[in-house]
Amino acid sequence: MRWGWISLLVIVLEVYLWAKAGNQSFVKPFRFHLYAFSVLGLYFASRYVWRRMRQLIRPLPLLAQYPLLAVLLVALSLATITIPLGQLIILTEPPLFLLLGSYLVGAVIFLGGALLGLHVTTFIMRRLMKRRDNNSKIDNGESKDASLRLQSLIALLIMLILCSVGDYNSHNIQIKYLAIPISGLPDNLNGTTIVHLSDIHMGPFIGRSRVESVVKKANALNGDIIVITGDLIDSSVENLWEAAKPLGELKTKLGVYYTTGNHDYYSGDVDSWIEKLPELHVTPLINERRCIQPLMKEGATTEGNGRDESCQNGFYLAGLEDIETRRIRYGHHSMDIHKALSGRTQKIPTVVLAHQPSAAAEAIHWKDVRLVLSGHTHAGQMLPLMLPIYLFNPYFAGLYQPMVGVYVYVSAGTHDYMLHYRHCKPDITLLTLVNV
Repeated sequence: MRWGWISLLVIVLEVYLWAKAGNQSFVKPFRFHLYAFSVLGLYFASRYVWRRMRQLIRPLPLLAQYPLLAVLLVALSLATITIPLGQLIILTEPPLFLLLGSYLVGAVIFLGGALLGLHVTTFIMRRLMKRRDNNSKIDNGESKDASLRLQSLIALLIMLILCSVGDYNSHNIQIKYLAIPISGLPDNLNGTTIVHLSDIHMGPFIGRSRVESVVKKANALNGDIIVITGDLIDSSVENLWEAAKPLGELKTKLGVYYTTGNHDYYSGDVDSWIEKLPELHVTPLINERRCIQPLMKEGATTEGNGRDESCQNGFYLAGLEDIETRRIRYGHHSMDIHKALSGRTQKIPTVVLAHQPSAAAEAIHWKDVRLVLSGHTHAGQMLPLMLPIYLFNPYFAGLYQPMVGVYVYVSAGTHDYMLHYRHCKPDITLLTLVNV
């Protein structure tokens, strides 16, 4: 009962913070929402797992019970506090206990979900069987306990499978190769290659070593352009600058370009990142565009040529601020598709970087837009999330052709967010632009 009152208090406090925000940024209320409800949700899930695991452990000898219960209590406690703790302790490389906590959060979600699912399924099946046979006897206490223990063992097996597959996928980025027909692409740019990175999520759980690994994989593809479609960071420049420095080692002929994602704003320091990233030779495209021209491919720098508005014998590369800015009201930031795409020379093809598929769904209706690159969905990342993410996004993952001559590609994400589990492999994609 007391936790019900605490939950109500959290909701009231959240409503107050959102109301107080008024015309100001919603970032702080949102972060409070995320941390408060993650702790509450994990607390209730941990309590349920604790109760069910105690039933499983109870028949064991006392000498076995106490160590197992102690380990279980510590694990559930760490899982409950890991997410807010990760916002307080952000280092160049994540500390071991935070990484362990990340794994435990996923394990609690998988185990709690499996236990609840099996319990509900068993309950429904028993009800249906009793309705069919009016003379059936009500199960005694011993048979119910045996059934619950069997459910717990099955749930543990499901958890181990989900954790093993998720951990393996998380650390095995697949390289995808796609050829995209681009109408009107100049002959001198036929075969131009774009390395697509998205959702790197540098922060409490992704450190410098994993960024270095991504940089090596991207450089090995020898792309003409590298693009990062948002959710690059999950904290401030002060906390993550050392972790971000390997981005300066990305090698291309035509430059590295970045546009923002929702998590970049949730970090609360997106302006500092936009200011500092050029020091790592990463060009932010904030509701703006650059012209990619053959002269650049022959060795010229992106400066000057990149801002040629006529863009003869080239194509436009445009970047949109994340569509979430329309809701969170982060300072002067707002997705402005008109600013990014108005005034282009007619019949010059345009490639758009837009973090969320919902923004891609707007961009495809602009004339001469031939390709939109997005991320955000992580292809669902984990089994419990795949269905709602699929249902609530116009594009889920992979390549789409919403209309003739127009393509949308949604990356499954280069890294995972918060939990080191993936039930779909993360990816880095090499796209080859082909003239048609």
